[in-house]
Amino acid sequence: MSSEIITTLNARLSEEIVAIIQYTTHSACAENWGLPILAKYLMDTAKVEMGHSHELMDRIFALDEVPVVTLGEVKIGKDVKEIVHLSAEAEEEAIEHYNESIIQAHDLKDNSSKKIFESNELDEQKHYDFWEAEEYKIDQMGLELFLSTLI
Repeated sequence: MSSEIITTLNARLSEEIVAIIQYTTHSACAENWGLPILAKYLMDTAKVEMGHSHELMDRIFALDEVPVVTLGEVKIGKDVKEIVHLSAEAEEEAIEHYNESIIQAHDLKDNSSKKIFESNELDEQKHYDFWEAEEYKIDQMGLELFLSTLI
């Protein structure tokens, strides 16, 4: 199999691990701030990202390679509004990267990797839609009223 696809699988794996760290840390922040509903959603999202990382690692192993993880910047929000924004931003970037990976896997005729990328992209799109809706709620309701829905 092409070294290009291994590089891409490792890149997506690295991004998923950064997302796990970001969502787990944000969940702890929300829990600390007394926002259990938000904390649970963030942790549930981290678990979805963990599933993505396992699928990517399984594919790398199936190609007789070993995963290589390079951690990028973990962006931690200082308040709920920033957490929501950073989450939407990260998901938007993940969608872009997965779409590029889908095209690459198609071009390389690697249908197994393509299916993983497509499945993960769908999950990232759901996450992005959620965070985009939360940003809209904050804008429409104001932060204080929005926060009252998360207790």
